[in-house]
Amino acid sequence: MSGRRLSGHEQPGLPSGARSPAFALRASAGGAEEGFTLLELVIVIAILGILSASVSVFIANPVRAYFETIDRATLTAAGNSAIRRIVREVQGAVPNSARITASGGTTFLEFVPIVDAGRYRAAASNNYPTQNDPLVVTDSTDSSFQVLGPTVNVPTGSQLVVLNLGYGNANLYSGTNIRTVTSIGAALQTITFTSTTAWPGDSPGYRFYIVNGAVTYACTPNASGTGTLKRYSGYAIQASQPSATSSAPLSSATSSLVLDDVTGCTFTPGPASVDLNAVQMALQLTRSGETVSLYSQVHAPNNP
Repeated sequence: MSGRRLSGHEQPGLPSGARSPAFALRASAGGAEEGFTLLELVIVIAILGILSASVSVFIANPVRAYFETIDRATLTAAGNSAIRRIVREVQGAVPNSARITASGGTTFLEFVPIVDAGRYRAAASNNYPTQNDPLVVTDSTDSSFQVLGPTVNVPTGSQLVVLNLGYGNANLYSGTNIRTVTSIGAALQTITFTSTTAWPGDSPGYRFYIVNGAVTYACTPNASGTGTLKRYSGYAIQASQPSATSSAPLSSATSSLVLDDVTGCTFTPGPASVDLNAVQMALQLTRSGETVSLYSQVHAPNNP
């Protein structure tokens, strides 16, 4: 047996020149062998963990704030879009047709959109015998009139409204100022309708409106953020305002979801003062802990 001394990297029983697996070795550029111990590896991992934790503290808040900003911006955009849509529709409705009610935690805003409109002839012309078909509001048998100015379009199922004041007989929901139109078509210069009784009176500007059903916005808020704002259309005008989405006419009407994430919703003023024709809307939307509140007021034209 040779008396050669073992080097620090050799173990008894291993062939001469073999290296111990307890060490990770690498060759340097100069040919010398270098390595690192398990303790050094643990220290490096610990330092990297501390650095990562420190960096995450500074990054977490900006990242969280960024996503919160995105949620608020999304909610605000959705709410503004819904409010602008309601404002546009109410301003394009028959004057004094907006009405509001609440039932079972849901607020209902109803109005009658205008399909077309114009001015009616209120007196016969002595100089132009062919233009002699005025609307005589005191004649219960009168069933036609000529349109002054541009022609109008009348779709199937339309009705005629004159002098809608929103109360008494001058109320299209339950009064005597609405008739079924019998002249259906495009570019009409003469309107014919079903005669019933005398009209409540002349419109101050001799205006008439063609309508074809009502529209309802039903808002059902929920504190958990699962509330909705829905639009219902395509149903006939009712004397009593619809106040339930699960029963007629809203149950069979065309419905669409306008907004979700609704936690608060109000339409004012109430039925007693709705004739002021100013509808105030307040919406509150919540998502992922972020809440936005929006407010708007609609000033609809009220000249019948």
